Amino acid sequence: MEDKDVLHQADALIKRWRAPASVSAPEPEPALAETPAEEPVAAESEEDIPVLTEAVSEEPPLPTLTETYDPHAAQRQALREELDQWLDHALPDAVLRVLDGLADQLIGQLGQQARQELLPRLEAALRSQPPPMITDQEPKD
Repeated sequence: MEDKDVLHQADALIKRWRAPASVSAPEPEPALAETPAEEPVAAESEEDIPVLTEAVSEEPPLPTLTETYDPHAAQRQALREELDQWLDHALPDAVLRVLDGLADQLIGQLGQQARQELLPRLEAALRSQPPPMITDQEPKD
């Protein structure tokens, strides 16, 4: 009895695997499933079950036309190199000129602010102090 149960379970498994693959195939009746004429069914079911030992090679996608051929690539590279060289030579001088101008402007503003604010305060501080006494003698050590 146990062998028949195993066979029925195997038939049910095969039917489950075959059902989504081919809906139009007629299912064998349980009485016919026990007959030895099941060899074609086994061959069909082997085709439906995927084989895990097959090697699938993944090829990288083919590059598009714009990736393979750029007629202006050499010109762009030459422009980049020229721009880099120019920046290496011209940029330091330009920065120095700007910084020199800023330094001159800063010195001018500080001088003007010192004349307007600091000088009057220094003169007032000097006027409020008594004049130092001047003596002809040198201090004794």
